[in-house]
Amino acid sequence: MKELIEKFCNDKRKNGLLIIDMPTGLGKTYSVAKFIAENYNRVDGKIFFVTQLKKNLPEDDLRKCFSEIGKESELDRLMLRVENNVDNLCFHFEEVKDDLFRYIHDKFFLQKIEREIKIINHKESFNEDEWLLVQQAKDDLNDVSEKKLREMVSAYLSYDKMKNIE
Repeated sequence: MKELIEKFCNDKRKNGLLIIDMPTGLGKTYSVAKFIAENYNRVDGKIFFVTQLKKNLPEDDLRKCFSEIGKESELDRLMLRVENNVDNLCFHFEEVKDDLFRYIHDKFFLQKIEREIKIINHKESFNEDEWLLVQQAKDDLNDVSEKKLREMVSAYLSYDKMKNIE
């Protein structure tokens, strides 16, 4: 795996996009993380690791590989993780929940979002038959609830700003 990655990355004729389509468990993610840690300072440009599944983001592997060469602080300085709005909402909801319930008056809607987030955040406890619930919660947050909540927060902030101007 290491040779494949090195050969590709050192070939100037390549466009920079490497797709490794191999079975799970062969060390693709760790090998890429190790290559990045050992070569990040020799790259002319940026390194992007793109994945549709957050669980495939090799942050732990990157941290381990950078730590092994004594450069863990470099990883914190260089890495930028871009999450989608739903992931952000799921991750930070508990931090802002009390304020949302205080300022957004649609309590039923906020309770619905809270239930959806609990389902998503505890998906490991669901069996295969219950995974449909997780997918429905994700789809609803993605397609409707997150956008509606953003609109409600924006409306509140606009109203509050106007109220304070008067």
